[in-house]
Amino acid sequence: MSREFHHLAFPKKIHEAHPATLKLRRNKMLIPPLESVVHFALHKSVTMINPLDGYMANSVARDFEPVRGSELSDYLKSIDEYLLTVARAGMHWKCTHTQKLNAELHTELMSKQIPFIKEGFMTPHLSAVKKRAA
Repeated sequence: MSREFHHLAFPKKIHEAHPATLKLRRNKMLIPPLESVVHFALHKSVTMINPLDGYMANSVARDFEPVRGSELSDYLKSIDEYLLTVARAGMHWKCTHTQKLNAELHTELMSKQIPFIKEGFMTPHLSAVKKRAA
């Protein structure tokens, strides 16, 4: 089975248009390695993730502290921390109703990816072993 790295924030063009969303998209802990088949199924099920607006993205990029590591649990904890950071940013008194709704949709769509990540996660060690066995 081949491995692909999945950016939780996609499509690329939209999420790399603003410096803060670019920073978040390229965060190593928000790019888990997945089996190709599961990666394809994920994109078929979740077709895009709406980007955070500039204010929210700046706040999240500033406050997000991912968990470092290479195990599935590290990626899941980082995703959870990311979602909590988005929720905290959405509670700021300056956030408009539209920004809050956008953040809620963003969080919902990000969350829909978690079952696919759990199913198709490949540690670097496992993917090397599977390639040698093939």
